This record gives sequence, C-alpha cells and structure tokens, in this order.
Amino acid sequence: MFSLAELRKSRRLTQEQLSKLLGISKSSIAMYETGQRVPSLNKAKKIAEFFNVPVEKIFFGDINHTLRAKNKSL
Repeated sequence: MFSLAELRKSRRLTQEQLSKLLGISKSSIAMYETGQRVPSLNKAKKIAEFFNVPVEKIFFGDINHTLRAKNKSL
C-alpha cells in the first residue's frame, strides 16, 4: 500500500507543488493525506495516473482506513 504523502515525498514535491501540477487545492491534498477527506473519483483517478499507481492502492488501503478512523475519534 502507498499513502499519498509517501508518493508525493518520493517525488520530492511539496503539497503546494502537487496541487499546482494536478489542479487540486493544497488544502484538499492535505486533507487527502491525513484521511480527513476522500477525493472524488475523478480526482482520485487524476492522482493515481500522475503517480502511475492504481487508485485503490492509494485511497482504499489499510493506511487510509486507519487515518479516517483516527480523525473520526478526535
């Protein structure tokens, strides 16, 4: 499994740089990385294509379920 933050950092990109490359707001990128928000299918596909990784490997793995559960308990 890959987290979006790990993929972004592996390319040495900041959240701001990634947001500009993908046309997605920086705050949305941050929320996707922390599990506070899940992207629309179109945005998830755009992100997955950019990193050349299947959508489910980024957004539907154990890491993301744990992040969302943690955020809901706060």
